[in-house]
Amino acid sequence: MNTSNFSEYLFKPYFDLYQQEDVALNAYGPPLAYKRLINGLDTETDYLLVQRLMPTAFRYELGKFTNRTDGHFNPFQISKDKRSERWQILCEYIEKFPILNSLEKHSVSHILISLGYYEFTNILLKPYAQINVNPSIHEASLSYRYAFTRFMLFVKSKHYSPDDLIKIANNSPLGSMAKVSATLRLLVYYGRFKKDLNSTRFWKNESTKAINSLPLDTGSFTYNIIWSRYYRGTSFLPLLEKDLKNTIFEMKLSEEYAMAAKYNNNEEKILWKANIYPVVQSQQRLADIQNDINMSIERGHQMINLDPWYSNAHLDLGNSLFKAGNYNEALKEYQISSTLGPPTYLYATFLAGRCYEELGEMELATELYINTLRKDPQGISTKQILANINVKKASLFSKLYKENYSDYTNKEYQQIY
Repeated sequence: MNTSNFSEYLFKPYFDLYQQEDVALNAYGPPLAYKRLINGLDTETDYLLVQRLMPTAFRYELGKFTNRTDGHFNPFQISKDKRSERWQILCEYIEKFPILNSLEKHSVSHILISLGYYEFTNILLKPYAQINVNPSIHEASLSYRYAFTRFMLFVKSKHYSPDDLIKIANNSPLGSMAKVSATLRLLVYYGRFKKDLNSTRFWKNESTKAINSLPLDTGSFTYNIIWSRYYRGTSFLPLLEKDLKNTIFEMKLSEEYAMAAKYNNNEEKILWKANIYPVVQSQQRLADIQNDINMSIERGHQMINLDPWYSNAHLDLGNSLFKAGNYNEALKEYQISSTLGPPTYLYATFLAGRCYEELGEMELATELYINTLRKDPQGISTKQILANINVKKASLFSKLYKENYSDYTNKEYQQIY
Protein backbone atom coordinates (compact mmCIF):
# COMPACT_ATOMS: atom_id res chain seq x y z
CA MET A 1 0.00 0.00 0.00
CA ASN A 2 1.57 3.31 -1.05
CA THR A 3 1.61 6.35 1.22
CA SER A 4 -1.35 8.03 -0.51
CA ASN A 5 -3.56 4.94 -0.29
CA PHE A 6 -2.49 4.37 3.32
CA SER A 7 -3.45 7.90 4.38
CA GLU A 8 -6.79 7.61 2.60
CA TYR A 9 -7.47 4.26 4.27
CA LEU A 10 -6.74 5.58 7.76
CA PHE A 11 -9.34 8.34 7.41
CA LYS A 12 -11.82 6.81 4.97
CA PRO A 13 -14.72 6.91 7.50
CA TYR A 14 -14.40 10.72 7.53
CA PHE A 15 -15.35 10.78 3.86
CA ASP A 16 -17.79 7.87 3.42
CA LEU A 17 -19.10 6.88 6.93
CA TYR A 18 -18.21 3.20 6.46
CA GLN A 19 -16.49 1.19 9.19
CA GLN A 20 -12.80 0.41 8.72
CA GLU A 21 -10.64 -1.93 10.76
CA ASP A 22 -7.17 -1.00 12.02
CA VAL A 23 -7.84 2.71 12.33
CA ALA A 24 -7.62 5.15 15.25
CA LEU A 25 -10.47 5.04 17.76
CA ASN A 26 -11.84 8.40 16.65
CA ALA A 27 -12.35 7.01 13.13
CA TYR A 28 -14.86 4.51 14.55
CA GLY A 29 -16.98 7.43 15.77
CA PRO A 30 -18.66 8.56 12.51
CA PRO A 31 -19.81 5.05 11.40
CA LEU A 32 -21.14 4.25 14.87
CA ALA A 33 -22.98 7.59 14.99
CA TYR A 34 -24.48 6.84 11.56
CA LYS A 35 -25.58 3.40 12.76
CA ARG A 36 -27.43 5.01 15.68
CA LEU A 37 -29.28 7.33 13.30
CA ILE A 38 -30.38 4.54 10.98
CA ASN A 39 -31.35 2.22 13.84
CA GLY A 40 -33.28 4.96 15.62
CA LEU A 41 -31.31 4.67 18.86
CA ASP A 42 -32.15 7.32 21.41
CA THR A 43 -28.91 9.11 22.27
CA GLU A 44 -30.57 10.51 25.39
CA THR A 45 -31.34 7.14 27.00
CA ASP A 46 -28.65 5.16 25.13
CA TYR A 47 -25.99 7.46 26.57
CA LEU A 48 -22.60 6.38 25.37
CA LEU A 49 -20.90 7.74 22.29
CA VAL A 50 -17.26 7.54 21.20
CA GLN A 51 -15.69 10.06 23.56
CA ARG A 52 -12.80 11.31 21.46
CA LEU A 53 -13.69 14.31 19.33
CA MET A 54 -11.10 15.96 17.15
CA PRO A 55 -9.92 19.61 17.28
CA THR A 56 -11.55 22.25 15.11
CA ALA A 57 -8.70 22.31 12.57
CA PHE A 58 -8.86 18.54 12.09
CA ARG A 59 -10.80 18.41 8.80
CA TYR A 60 -8.56 21.05 7.25
CA GLU A 61 -5.46 19.09 8.28
CA LEU A 62 -7.14 15.92 7.07
CA GLY A 63 -7.58 17.44 3.63
CA LYS A 64 -3.91 18.35 3.43
CA PHE A 65 -2.77 14.92 4.65
CA THR A 66 -4.99 12.95 2.22
CA ASN A 67 -4.65 15.46 -0.64
CA ARG A 68 -8.44 15.90 -0.72
CA THR A 69 -9.77 19.33 -1.54
CA ASP A 70 -13.43 18.50 -0.85
CA GLY A 71 -15.41 18.17 2.35
CA HIS A 72 -13.40 20.61 4.45
CA PHE A 73 -16.22 22.79 5.74
CA ASN A 74 -19.49 20.94 5.13
CA PRO A 75 -20.65 17.57 3.80
CA PHE A 76 -22.14 19.05 0.61
CA GLN A 77 -18.65 19.97 -0.65
CA ILE A 78 -18.26 16.32 -1.61
CA SER A 79 -19.91 16.19 -5.02
CA LYS A 80 -22.83 13.83 -5.58
CA ASP A 81 -20.88 11.63 -7.97
CA LYS A 82 -18.24 11.05 -5.26
CA ARG A 83 -20.59 10.49 -2.31
CA SER A 84 -20.98 7.05 -0.79
CA GLU A 85 -24.52 5.81 -0.23
CA ARG A 86 -24.23 6.66 3.47
CA TRP A 87 -22.87 10.13 2.77
CA GLN A 88 -25.76 10.84 0.40
CA ILE A 89 -28.27 9.69 3.02
CA LEU A 90 -26.65 12.02 5.57
CA CYS A 91 -26.92 14.94 3.14
CA GLU A 92 -30.61 14.15 2.59
CA TYR A 93 -31.20 14.18 6.35
CA ILE A 94 -29.44 17.55 6.59
CA GLU A 95 -31.61 18.99 3.81
CA LYS A 96 -34.69 17.95 5.80
CA PHE A 97 -33.22 19.03 9.14
CA PRO A 98 -35.88 21.66 10.05
CA ILE A 99 -38.67 19.06 9.81
CA LEU A 100 -36.84 16.15 11.47
CA ASN A 101 -37.96 15.02 14.91
CA SER A 102 -35.78 15.83 17.91
CA LEU A 103 -34.24 12.36 18.02
CA GLU A 104 -33.23 12.52 14.36
CA LYS A 105 -31.83 16.03 14.79
CA HIS A 106 -29.72 14.89 17.72
CA SER A 107 -28.38 11.87 15.79
CA VAL A 108 -27.58 13.94 12.67
CA SER A 109 -25.81 16.61 14.72
CA HIS A 110 -23.75 13.98 16.47
CA ILE A 111 -22.62 12.48 13.15
CA LEU A 112 -21.55 15.95 12.01
CA ILE A 113 -19.68 16.61 15.27
CA SER A 114 -17.92 13.24 15.04
CA LEU A 115 -16.86 14.20 11.50
CA GLY A 116 -15.35 17.46 12.78
CA TYR A 117 -17.97 19.81 11.28
CA TYR A 118 -18.26 22.06 14.33
CA GLU A 119 -19.00 25.35 12.58
CA PHE A 120 -21.52 23.78 10.21
CA THR A 121 -23.27 22.02 13.11
CA ASN A 122 -23.28 25.20 15.15
CA ILE A 123 -25.15 27.01 12.35
CA LEU A 124 -27.54 24.09 11.89
CA LEU A 125 -28.44 24.11 15.60
CA LYS A 126 -28.83 27.89 15.87
CA PRO A 127 -32.58 27.60 16.65
CA TYR A 128 -31.61 25.81 19.88
CA ALA A 129 -29.15 28.47 21.05
CA GLN A 130 -31.58 29.60 23.75
CA ILE A 131 -32.83 26.84 26.03
CA ASN A 132 -36.43 27.00 27.26
CA VAL A 133 -37.21 27.27 30.97
CA ASN A 134 -38.77 23.79 31.06
CA PRO A 135 -37.31 21.96 28.05
CA SER A 136 -37.91 18.34 27.15
CA ILE A 137 -34.88 16.09 27.50
CA HIS A 138 -34.38 16.10 23.72
CA GLU A 139 -34.69 19.89 23.43
CA ALA A 140 -32.15 20.24 26.23
CA SER A 141 -29.90 17.78 24.42
CA LEU A 142 -30.00 19.81 21.19
CA SER A 143 -29.25 23.00 23.11
CA TYR A 144 -26.29 21.24 24.68
CA ARG A 145 -25.02 20.18 21.24
CA TYR A 146 -25.19 23.82 20.11
CA ALA A 147 -23.33 24.99 23.23
CA PHE A 148 -20.77 22.21 22.81
CA THR A 149 -19.91 23.23 19.24
CA ARG A 150 -19.55 26.82 20.41
CA PHE A 151 -17.25 25.59 23.20
CA MET A 152 -15.08 23.70 20.71
CA LEU A 153 -14.89 26.69 18.37
CA PHE A 154 -14.23 29.46 20.86
CA VAL A 155 -13.09 28.11 24.25
CA LYS A 156 -9.54 29.38 23.74
CA SER A 157 -10.74 32.87 22.88
CA LYS A 158 -10.44 35.44 25.66
CA HIS A 159 -13.97 36.55 24.80
CA TYR A 160 -15.56 33.13 25.32
CA SER A 161 -18.21 32.86 28.04
CA PRO A 162 -20.01 29.61 28.97
CA ASP A 163 -23.33 31.32 29.69
CA ASP A 164 -25.20 28.91 27.40
CA LEU A 165 -23.72 25.87 29.17
CA ILE A 166 -24.69 27.35 32.54
CA LYS A 167 -28.30 27.83 31.40
CA ILE A 168 -28.43 24.25 30.15
CA ALA A 169 -26.95 22.95 33.39
CA ASN A 170 -29.54 24.91 35.38
CA ASN A 171 -32.62 24.34 33.21
CA SER A 172 -32.24 20.78 31.89
CA PRO A 173 -34.44 18.20 33.61
CA LEU A 174 -32.95 16.11 36.39
CA GLY A 175 -32.23 12.68 35.00
CA SER A 176 -31.21 14.01 31.59
CA MET A 177 -27.86 13.44 29.94
CA ALA A 178 -27.85 17.09 28.84
CA LYS A 179 -27.64 18.15 32.49
CA VAL A 180 -24.82 15.68 33.15
CA SER A 181 -22.89 16.74 30.02
CA ALA A 182 -23.25 20.46 30.74
CA THR A 183 -22.18 20.20 34.39
CA LEU A 184 -19.17 18.02 33.51
CA ARG A 185 -18.19 20.38 30.68
CA LEU A 186 -18.31 23.33 33.11
CA LEU A 187 -16.32 21.39 35.69
CA VAL A 188 -13.55 20.84 33.13
CA TYR A 189 -13.82 24.39 31.79
CA TYR A 190 -13.30 26.04 35.16
CA GLY A 191 -10.74 23.48 36.31
CA ARG A 192 -8.62 23.24 33.16
CA PHE A 193 -9.07 26.50 31.28
CA LYS A 194 -9.96 29.12 33.91
CA LYS A 195 -8.28 27.51 36.92
CA ASP A 196 -11.06 28.93 39.08
CA LEU A 197 -11.06 26.96 42.33
CA ASN A 198 -14.46 28.05 43.67
CA SER A 199 -16.27 27.51 40.36
CA THR A 200 -14.60 24.13 39.91
CA ARG A 201 -15.77 23.10 43.37
CA PHE A 202 -19.31 24.33 42.61
CA TRP A 203 -19.60 22.42 39.33
CA LYS A 204 -18.18 19.30 40.90
CA ASN A 205 -21.11 19.34 43.33
CA GLU A 206 -23.60 20.05 40.53
CA SER A 207 -22.25 17.24 38.33
CA THR A 208 -22.43 14.83 41.29
CA LYS A 209 -26.13 15.60 41.70
CA ALA A 210 -26.75 15.36 37.95
CA ILE A 211 -25.13 11.92 37.61
CA ASN A 212 -26.88 10.60 40.70
CA SER A 213 -30.20 11.56 39.08
CA LEU A 214 -29.58 9.35 36.02
CA PRO A 215 -31.57 6.09 35.97
CA LEU A 216 -28.50 3.87 35.86
CA ASP A 217 -28.08 0.29 37.06
CA THR A 218 -25.25 0.26 39.61
CA GLY A 219 -22.26 -1.62 38.24
CA SER A 220 -23.49 -1.59 34.64
CA PHE A 221 -21.19 -0.79 31.72
CA THR A 222 -22.70 2.70 31.33
CA TYR A 223 -22.62 3.37 35.08
CA ASN A 224 -18.89 2.66 35.28
CA ILE A 225 -18.01 4.67 32.17
CA ILE A 226 -19.88 7.78 33.33
CA TRP A 227 -18.39 7.68 36.83
CA SER A 228 -14.95 7.19 35.30
CA ARG A 229 -15.44 10.38 33.27
CA TYR A 230 -16.67 12.16 36.39
CA TYR A 231 -13.59 11.37 38.48
CA ARG A 232 -11.26 12.31 35.65
CA GLY A 233 -12.97 15.73 35.65
CA THR A 234 -12.95 16.11 39.44
CA SER A 235 -9.18 15.51 39.54
CA PHE A 236 -8.78 19.15 38.44
CA LEU A 237 -9.98 20.31 41.86
CA PRO A 238 -7.14 18.86 44.00
CA LEU A 239 -4.74 19.70 41.18
CA LEU A 240 -5.73 23.37 41.51
CA GLU A 241 -5.30 23.07 45.27
CA LYS A 242 -1.79 21.67 44.65
CA ASP A 243 -2.90 18.54 46.50
CA LEU A 244 -1.00 15.86 44.62
CA LYS A 245 -2.10 13.06 46.94
CA ASN A 246 -5.80 13.61 46.26
CA THR A 247 -5.19 14.24 42.57
CA ILE A 248 -3.64 10.79 42.40
CA PHE A 249 -6.59 9.40 44.38
CA GLU A 250 -9.21 10.92 42.05
CA MET A 251 -7.40 9.59 38.98
CA LYS A 252 -7.10 6.18 40.64
CA LEU A 253 -10.90 6.14 41.04
CA SER A 254 -11.32 7.18 37.40
CA GLU A 255 -9.15 4.30 36.25
CA GLU A 256 -10.83 1.80 38.59
CA TYR A 257 -14.28 2.65 37.24
CA ALA A 258 -12.97 2.46 33.68
CA MET A 259 -11.48 -0.98 34.29
CA ALA A 260 -14.69 -2.15 35.99
CA ALA A 261 -16.72 -1.50 32.83
CA LYS A 262 -17.14 -4.90 31.15
CA TYR A 263 -18.00 -4.73 27.47
CA ASN A 264 -20.27 -7.31 25.86
CA ASN A 265 -19.77 -6.64 22.16
CA ASN A 266 -17.36 -4.97 19.74
CA GLU A 267 -19.17 -1.64 19.86
CA GLU A 268 -18.89 -1.51 23.64
CA LYS A 269 -15.24 -2.52 23.34
CA ILE A 270 -14.60 0.55 21.17
CA LEU A 271 -16.47 2.74 23.66
CA TRP A 272 -14.48 1.22 26.51
CA LYS A 273 -11.16 1.91 24.79
CA ALA A 274 -12.25 5.44 23.89
CA ASN A 275 -13.02 6.08 27.56
CA ILE A 276 -9.97 4.53 29.17
CA TYR A 277 -7.49 6.06 26.70
CA PRO A 278 -7.81 9.65 28.06
CA VAL A 279 -7.67 8.23 31.59
CA VAL A 280 -4.31 6.61 30.82
CA GLN A 281 -3.19 9.80 29.07
CA SER A 282 -4.03 11.82 32.20
CA GLN A 283 -2.13 9.27 34.28
CA GLN A 284 0.88 9.81 32.06
CA ARG A 285 0.63 13.58 32.64
CA LEU A 286 0.44 12.86 36.35
CA ALA A 287 3.59 10.72 36.12
CA ASP A 288 5.32 13.66 34.41
CA ILE A 289 4.29 15.97 37.26
CA GLN A 290 5.87 13.48 39.68
CA ASN A 291 9.01 13.24 37.49
CA ASP A 292 8.44 9.49 37.23
CA ILE A 293 9.88 8.97 33.75
CA ASN A 294 9.63 5.17 33.88
CA MET A 295 5.92 5.34 34.70
CA SER A 296 5.44 7.95 31.97
CA ILE A 297 7.02 5.60 29.43
CA GLU A 298 4.93 2.69 30.71
CA ARG A 299 1.75 4.72 30.31
CA GLY A 300 2.87 5.70 26.81
CA HIS A 301 3.15 2.03 25.82
CA GLN A 302 -0.26 1.40 27.36
CA MET A 303 -1.80 4.13 25.17
CA ILE A 304 -0.29 2.58 22.05
CA ASN A 305 -1.66 -0.83 23.02
CA LEU A 306 -5.10 0.75 23.31
CA ASP A 307 -4.89 2.76 20.08
CA PRO A 308 -1.90 1.84 17.89
CA TRP A 309 -3.17 3.82 14.87
CA TYR A 310 -3.51 7.13 16.73
CA SER A 311 -0.75 9.64 15.97
CA ASN A 312 -1.04 11.29 19.42
CA ALA A 313 -0.28 8.01 21.20
CA HIS A 314 3.08 7.68 19.47
CA LEU A 315 3.80 11.38 19.98
CA ASP A 316 3.18 11.09 23.73
CA LEU A 317 5.42 8.02 24.07
CA GLY A 318 8.05 9.77 21.97
CA ASN A 319 7.96 12.76 24.32
CA SER A 320 8.56 10.51 27.35
CA LEU A 321 11.44 8.75 25.61
CA PHE A 322 12.90 12.10 24.57
CA LYS A 323 12.83 13.31 28.19
CA ALA A 324 14.61 10.11 29.18
CA GLY A 325 17.37 10.90 26.65
CA ASN A 326 16.48 7.87 24.51
CA TYR A 327 16.57 9.79 21.25
CA ASN A 328 16.73 6.81 18.89
CA GLU A 329 13.55 5.26 20.31
CA ALA A 330 11.84 8.66 20.52
CA LEU A 331 12.70 9.23 16.85
CA LYS A 332 10.96 5.98 15.89
CA GLU A 333 7.78 7.02 17.68
CA TYR A 334 7.80 10.50 16.14
CA GLN A 335 8.27 8.98 12.68
CA ILE A 336 5.29 6.67 13.22
CA SER A 337 3.22 9.60 14.49
CA SER A 338 4.15 11.63 11.43
CA THR A 339 3.10 8.76 9.15
CA LEU A 340 -0.27 8.32 10.88
CA GLY A 341 -1.40 11.85 10.11
CA PRO A 342 -3.59 14.39 11.94
CA PRO A 343 -3.88 15.76 14.48
CA THR A 344 -0.16 15.71 15.40
CA TYR A 345 1.77 14.64 12.31
CA LEU A 346 3.36 18.06 11.65
CA TYR A 347 4.45 18.49 15.26
CA ALA A 348 5.80 14.95 15.22
CA THR A 349 7.86 15.77 12.11
CA PHE A 350 9.27 18.80 13.92
CA LEU A 351 10.14 16.69 16.99
CA ALA A 352 11.80 14.07 14.81
CA GLY A 353 14.06 16.91 13.70
CA ARG A 354 14.83 17.61 17.36
CA CYS A 355 15.89 13.99 17.78
CA TYR A 356 18.19 14.17 14.77
CA GLU A 357 19.67 17.37 16.19
CA GLU A 358 20.37 15.64 19.53
CA LEU A 359 21.92 12.73 17.62
CA GLY A 360 24.20 15.09 15.69
CA GLU A 361 22.47 14.52 12.34
CA MET A 362 22.13 18.20 11.48
CA GLU A 363 21.41 17.75 7.78
CA LEU A 364 18.48 15.46 8.49
CA ALA A 365 17.27 17.71 11.31
CA THR A 366 17.36 20.85 9.16
CA GLU A 367 15.57 19.12 6.30
CA LEU A 368 12.73 18.11 8.61
CA TYR A 369 12.50 21.60 10.09
CA ILE A 370 12.16 23.15 6.65
CA ASN A 371 9.66 20.49 5.59
CA THR A 372 7.57 21.30 8.67
CA LEU A 373 7.72 25.01 7.96
CA ARG A 374 6.64 24.53 4.36
CA LYS A 375 3.50 22.76 5.57
CA ASP A 376 2.99 25.15 8.50
CA PRO A 377 4.44 28.59 7.63
CA GLN A 378 3.30 29.94 11.01
CA GLY A 379 5.34 27.37 12.95
CA ILE A 380 6.96 29.65 15.52
CA SER A 381 9.11 26.97 17.19
CA THR A 382 10.51 25.90 13.83
CA LYS A 383 11.32 29.48 12.86
CA GLN A 384 13.10 30.07 16.16
CA ILE A 385 15.26 26.98 15.77
CA LEU A 386 16.18 27.82 12.19
CA ALA A 387 16.91 31.43 13.17
CA ASN A 388 19.39 30.24 15.81
CA ILE A 389 21.37 27.86 13.60
CA ASN A 390 25.10 28.65 13.76
CA VAL A 391 27.15 29.60 10.70
CA LYS A 392 28.00 26.05 9.73
CA LYS A 393 24.40 24.92 10.01
CA ALA A 394 23.20 28.05 8.23
CA SER A 395 25.32 27.17 5.23
CA LEU A 396 23.77 23.73 5.25
CA PHE A 397 20.30 25.27 5.49
CA SER A 398 21.05 27.51 2.50
CA LYS A 399 22.24 24.51 0.50
CA LEU A 400 19.13 22.47 1.33
CA TYR A 401 16.89 25.40 0.54
CA LYS A 402 18.38 25.99 -2.89
CA GLU A 403 18.36 22.28 -3.80
CA ASN A 404 14.95 21.23 -2.49
CA TYR A 405 12.74 24.18 -1.59
CA SER A 406 12.98 26.63 -4.43
CA ASP A 407 9.20 27.00 -4.35
CA TYR A 408 9.57 28.72 -0.99
CA THR A 409 9.21 32.49 -1.55
CA ASN A 410 12.17 34.78 -0.92
CA LYS A 411 10.10 36.68 1.64
CA GLU A 412 9.41 33.51 3.66
CA TYR A 413 13.04 32.48 3.36
CA GLN A 414 14.32 35.84 4.58
CA GLN A 415 12.02 35.72 7.58
CA ILE A 416 13.79 32.68 8.97
CA TYR A 417 17.28 32.79 7.46
